[in-house]
Amino acid sequence: MMTDHLFGITDPGLVRDNNEDVFIAAELMQQKYQIAGVIDGVGGYAGGEIASALTKDCLLRELTGEIAEPQLALLQALFLANEKILFEKKTDLELADMACVASVAIIDCAQNILHYVHVGDTRLYLYRDQSLIKISQDQSFVGFLEDSGRLTEAAAMQHPKRNQINQALGLVPVADMPDNYIETGTSPFLPGDLLLVCSDGLTDMISQQEISAVLEQDIPIEEKAVSLIYLANAAGGKDNITVVLAKNTKIPVKTIVEDVPVNRIRNADEQIFEKNRQEELPFVFETENQFRTESTLPADLTEIEEPVITLPLQSNRHQQTKPEMPGEEGGSHQRNHNIIMLACFLVILLLGVAGWWFFRSRTESDNLEKVVRTAPVLLPAENKLSALLAGFKGDTLKLNTKDYNGVIRLTRTIEISRDSLVILAEGPLSLVKDSLFQGEAAIKFTGNQRSVHLNGIKITGFATGIIAPEHGLVLKNVIFENCGIALENRFAFKNNESVSGSISKNSFRVDTSGKK
Repeated sequence: MMTDHLFGITDPGLVRDNNEDVFIAAELMQQKYQIAGVIDGVGGYAGGEIASALTKDCLLRELTGEIAEPQLALLQALFLANEKILFEKKTDLELADMACVASVAIIDCAQNILHYVHVGDTRLYLYRDQSLIKISQDQSFVGFLEDSGRLTEAAAMQHPKRNQINQALGLVPVADMPDNYIETGTSPFLPGDLLLVCSDGLTDMISQQEISAVLEQDIPIEEKAVSLIYLANAAGGKDNITVVLAKNTKIPVKTIVEDVPVNRIRNADEQIFEKNRQEELPFVFETENQFRTESTLPADLTEIEEPVITLPLQSNRHQQTKPEMPGEEGGSHQRNHNIIMLACFLVILLLGVAGWWFFRSRTESDNLEKVVRTAPVLLPAENKLSALLAGFKGDTLKLNTKDYNGVIRLTRTIEISRDSLVILAEGPLSLVKDSLFQGEAAIKFTGNQRSVHLNGIKITGFATGIIAPEHGLVLKNVIFENCGIALENRFAFKNNESVSGSISKNSFRVDTSGKK
C-alpha cells in the first residue's frame, strides 16, 4: 500500500530464506481511518507464516464496515486471531509451536488521535519535532530491562536473549490471558506527526538515532521506509524486516509573527537588558513544532544590522546624533521617549509570543512522553460471560467465580433478553466498570421479562447499575457500590391511554442476611 501518508514494506533480510512478517497499511471506512500494523510470525519455517497470515486475515475481516470503537475492534480481532491459531495448532501437530507478535494502530486523523494494540516485541514509535518516542513496551525479558533503563539500547541489541518473548498470540486461550496480556492505548497524533510500526528485524539492527536520522529527512515516506530496510540489511539483515509508516499530513496551524527589529539600546543598563533577554527568551519561534535555539543567533549582536537608539539618560553618557536647535529640546526628548516606549513594547510582545509558544511546545512534549495508556481491558472474562449467556438454554445459570477470579470488568452493557432466567454467583463475583466502558448500565433487561433473578452479584462504579423492565426482576444479595443510580425501572405505556397505578416503596429493601 502506498500513498503520500501511508506506506508499508517487508523484506526477508540477508540470512533467512522465508519471510514470516506481514504488514497492514490500508484505508478504512471510506478513508475515515487508516490501519497500520506489523505482524511477526514465530515457530518455524511454515508455522510463523501461517500464524501471521491468520492474524492479518482476522484484522482485515473484523475491521471491515462500521467501527464504533476502534480500540475494542482491534482487541476483538486479536482475540479471534488467538483462538484461530490455537485451533490450527490442534489440527496440525507440525504447527504446534507457531505463534505471532503484533503491533497494530488505527489512526483517526480527523480527531488527531491513534488507538493501538500490541503484544510481543514488534514496536510502535511516534516521531515528532525530531524526537522519536517508543510508545509500546516490549513483552520480553531484555525489552523490560531496556525499557526500565537497566540495559542500554546498544547492549539490548547485542543481548543473546533479545528475541525471547514472554507473550504472543497463540500461546494461551483468551480466557486464560492475564489482564495486561495485550497492551492497549491511545496517543495524540498531531499534524506533521509520523508513526513507525516495525518488526524487531529493524530495531535489532539499527539504533533509534539511526532511525531518527532517516525519518527527519525531507523525502517521501516511501523513500524513508526503503532507507530503513536498506540500513537494517547493511547492518547484517539477520531477520525479516518490516516497516509501516503513517503520517498526519494535515498542515499545522501557523501563527504569523512579523519580523520586527529588536533595537539595541546603548546605555548603562545594556548588559542587564541583554542578560535578561537571553534568560527569558530561550527559543525563537519559526513555525509550529519547529524551534531554533539561541545558539543559532549571531554570537555578537552587533552583527545584526539594526538602527541604534541612544538614550539621554545621563548627561555624561549622552551622545546626541545632531545638535539641538533652540526650542527643539522638548520635542527631541519627547521623540526619544516615544521611541523607547515603542521598543519596550515590541520587546515585551516578542517575549510574550515566544513564551506562549515555548509553554505550548513543552505541554505537547509532555503529552507525547506521557503517552495516554488506557487501563487494562479485561475482555476475556467479559467475552466468556457474554458467550455463556448467549448459548445458555437452561433456567439457572451458575457462575463459578473462580473462572473469573472474582471480577468481570465490563466495557459494554450486558443485555439480557430472556423472559425467565436465574443467574446465581457461586461465591463473591463483582461486575466492575472498565475505563473503556460504553453503555447505559452494567446490566440492561430488554424485552418483557416475566421472571429474572440475580443472586450474589456486586455491581461497582457504574452511573446506572441495572436498567429493568416494569416488572419481573428479583434481586437477592445484590450489592451496589459507587453507582449513581442503583436500579432504574422503565415503564412503557400505549399512546393516549389513561394510566393508573403506583410503585411500592417496599418493592426492594436492604437484606441484612446478605452481608458478608
